[in-house]
Amino acid sequence: MIQEVEEGDFSVKTVIKGNNEIAYITKSFNDMIGNISKLIAGVKSSIQNISRSIESLRKMAKDLEKNAFN
Repeated sequence: MIQEVEEGDFSVKTVIKGNNEIAYITKSFNDMIGNISKLIAGVKSSIQNISRSIESLRKMAKDLEKNAFN
């Protein structure tokens, strides 16, 4: 399971058994993987938004350039 996470699969979860330090570490690991997954999703969303903004700015620049020489 740790190897899956190491390879980029953040969908895995470890089964929590018991109520001891190992169970606490397991829960913390699951929480950490969930937080990393949310962080990656947020970064991907930001990248998409930035890409759309860049494309919009390119179109605006072309329009301005076209209008400046007419």
